[in-house]
Amino acid sequence: MRNFINISVAFLLFQTFLYAGDGAATGMSFLKIGVDAASSAMGGAAVANASDASAAYWNPAGIAVSDRMNVIFSNQEWLAGSNNQFLGLNIPSDKLNFGLSVALSGVGDIERRDERPTVEPLGYFSSNSLAMAFSAATAVNGNLKIGATAKFLYEKIHIYSANGFALDFGLIKNLNFFNLKSALVLKDLGSMSTLSNESTSLPTRITGGLSSGFDPTTSLRFNWAFDIGKYLESDSFVRLGGELIHNDMLSLRGGYRRNSENSSGITAGIGIRLNRYSFDYAYLPFDFNLGDTHQISFGIGI
Repeated sequence: MRNFINISVAFLLFQTFLYAGDGAATGMSFLKIGVDAASSAMGGAAVANASDASAAYWNPAGIAVSDRMNVIFSNQEWLAGSNNQFLGLNIPSDKLNFGLSVALSGVGDIERRDERPTVEPLGYFSSNSLAMAFSAATAVNGNLKIGATAKFLYEKIHIYSANGFALDFGLIKNLNFFNLKSALVLKDLGSMSTLSNESTSLPTRITGGLSSGFDPTTSLRFNWAFDIGKYLESDSFVRLGGELIHNDMLSLRGGYRRNSENSSGITAGIGIRLNRYSFDYAYLPFDFNLGDTHQISFGIGI
């Protein structure tokens, strides 16, 4: 038991380092990290405008927007050697659109020590987390879309493991003026089993958002998005982003996030579309001299 406490303390300190700035005292912290580079580059403001396979993460109602099957894969080298991946598939049909997704997060070589100070650690351990999700969404009418996601969750720290389930609920409504769309999402409502007598709470949060766009010229389009939300057990957050798209091929993106899961600050990125293929990149700097992270995503329309 003492060994587990030492391992748990080390891991909790490590997570505090990884997610400094979010203020959230919860486990399964990887659930708070944006899964695609396009949205991350816009500060993570995405609940009202996500419409591809990544909508399974941001807002399941966005799955109903797409009329063609698409796949997205994303990879992110996070802080201190951790790594996050996401694979999502969106499947449209006549009445319901479906989404399947898998999110993974892992980090190794975390030092294990006991109560006695030593120059060298007693050994090393790893941490791995998994979320497998099934989503469904439909258009209630021309202006309202609703969706839900059910997730199986799993985490392992050293030799200890826990699993659980969570639900997401979302809606997107067209407001019929200035091309505005509004959205509301409740995410990660659920529970986990105990991790060797240690309970794990999920980062449950509620987020509202607005998005819109306009065409300043025949070859340019500008989209913007704004999200505001709150973790039920901790801080609120604000996200704001915009993108300038040239001929539906080249996108330049920027954003700002405050007290968000990726810490505070400016974000930036670029996107390229070639027929049914897409490539997106996001640059995510961190406060507190933690360093910078980079995220890339690849998408295919089928």
